[in-house]
Amino acid sequence: HLLESIDSLNLGDDTVVMFFSDHGTQLMDRGRFGKGANELFPFNTRQNWTIRHPDGPRGARCDAWVQNQDLPATILSLCGVEVDEPLDGVDAWAVARGSAAPARDHIVTGWGNRVNVRDERYSAHASVIDVDPGLVVYDLEQDPEERAPLVEVPAEVRDTARARIEAVVGE
Repeated sequence: HLLESIDSLNLGDDTVVMFFSDHGTQLMDRGRFGKGANELFPFNTRQNWTIRHPDGPRGARCDAWVQNQDLPATILSLCGVEVDEPLDGVDAWAVARGSAAPARDHIVTGWGNRVNVRDERYSAHASVIDVDPGLVVYDLEQDPEERAPLVEVPAEVRDTARARIEAVVGE
């Protein structure tokens, strides 16, 4: 109804509309209902972001890694607002329309004392407060549903995950 109203009022040529959702929750995924810090899987962390822009692109899908802090940077850019100090986020619209390369090759999410770092190949879950972070790593090529963690985590994968987590939360 909103988009139809915008069009019927002839506002579609100069109105940007964004729909951004909160993350999901477990609806009997893995036999549970609800959320938990130990469940930082896509069904609990993925957010949907749809942008309708008068100049398109229409019907395009962008699978770039973006994070919450990209929302203000994108909105300000689309509104033509220049900021004096750099923001933590990036203009995701520039990435979506193909005028900028993706800013990230991974994302970091967290809840409570748990964190997850995810890229195209691996998903690593850990504690941010325990001396031993209890790093649990899934190979997404072999196990896209994250059901069977790696028994032996390659040192490079472990070190990369740790560095990415520490870049966000510190040592």
